[in-house]
Amino acid sequence: MKKIILTLCVIFMVSALTADTKVKTIADFQSMSIKEQVDFLLEMVQSTRDLRDLYMLESLYLLWENEAWVNEEKIIITYEAGGYMVEMLWMVWEEEEWVNSYRQIYTNNGEGYPIELLYQIWIPDSRTWMDAAMMFYTYDANWNMTEMLIQMWFIDQWMNASRYTMEYNGDNNPTSVLNQEWDFENETGWLNSGLETYTYDGLFLEEILDQNWENDSEWIINHKLTFTEAGNAYPATEIRENWDQVNWTYDWYHQFFYDGDWNEIQTLEQDWDNDQWVNWEDHYYTYEDGYQTERLTYRWEDERNWVTYRKITNTYGTLDAEDHSISPNNEFVLSNYPNPFSNRTTISFNLSRQDAENTRIGIYNIRGQKIMLRSNGFGNLKVLQWKKWELIYQKNQKLTFGLQKRNNIDFI
Repeated sequence: MKKIILTLCVIFMVSALTADTKVKTIADFQSMSIKEQVDFLLEMVQSTRDLRDLYMLESLYLLWENEAWVNEEKIIITYEAGGYMVEMLWMVWEEEEWVNSYRQIYTNNGEGYPIELLYQIWIPDSRTWMDAAMMFYTYDANWNMTEMLIQMWFIDQWMNASRYTMEYNGDNNPTSVLNQEWDFENETGWLNSGLETYTYDGLFLEEILDQNWENDSEWIINHKLTFTEAGNAYPATEIRENWDQVNWTYDWYHQFFYDGDWNEIQTLEQDWDNDQWVNWEDHYYTYEDGYQTERLTYRWEDERNWVTYRKITNTYGTLDAEDHSISPNNEFVLSNYPNPFSNRTTISFNLSRQDAENTRIGIYNIRGQKIMLRSNGFGNLKVLQWKKWELIYQKNQKLTFGLQKRNNIDFI
């Protein structure tokens, strides 16, 4: 039983590395290939090493319910001096407030690449973080990740759980990823578990073949992903097929669409059902200056209609040249709930004390006309994190504003 529990934890832990805005929820991470997980992590690292203009600070997930957007979960990213990512915090919306879920704490080397990752789970009863897993990363001379070692915290000690070993071709593209699990029962070492192999046409990835190690003796094909090219080494389609040891059977299909700069603007997802492709979800992406600011998802229902399902909004910030701190970008839109509302709604936001001194919040109607502007900052507040700004409107009266604490409201 010990081995089964730890193995399941490892599957979730490795999957949780991918906080890409293209994934839908934490649970969906498990459907991604190992290559996608590693690519995402290294892409985040490279973006910070390049000291780009904007850094992602937050991804907010919203669900469409009862004709209004409702908070679901959000990811907050923190950076250290030089712009290197040091923490990713997941929070979920429960009982009208944001609640910690889990976090990843990164230790980086001098080049900004993560060499350790500590995964912790929030324990609500004790209001403390509990260690769950550690990940250790190894790189070659070209900064390709060659090994990812995962250890789990079990009772009172760290124990080996899983490791992934990667090999690359001359173009620094991965050719294989070997997954091995630690033999808890006999303590004999690492046991083969899974193998992904990659086939390319030049720089374009054509196929990923997934195999499982069976009977301690041979690799058995599990499934494959096949890609067609849209151009410039970007995929136009992706098809997953499962192998039943006799025939290949379709599983799902993705079709990708791009703008002139090769930003992905739409992804159509379909499943194979009753010998035909059936719509599942359709995703649309919005960009500003090359940065993805929104992902809107529609879901196919009742076999005839696309309905609004989920929205992800991304907030970016800049790197301060003097103190290397991350500051929010000039302007962004705050969501309110409920929406629409009759006489009361809530806007949730997060400010540091320094940012609070120079923050303005404006209220606009549906025509874009400014109703009210709060422009003298929020510096007189004692606590500035994870508060709810409440707008109260009554007929023939002005709007009033307050910062809601746990048991009372401070009006400003």
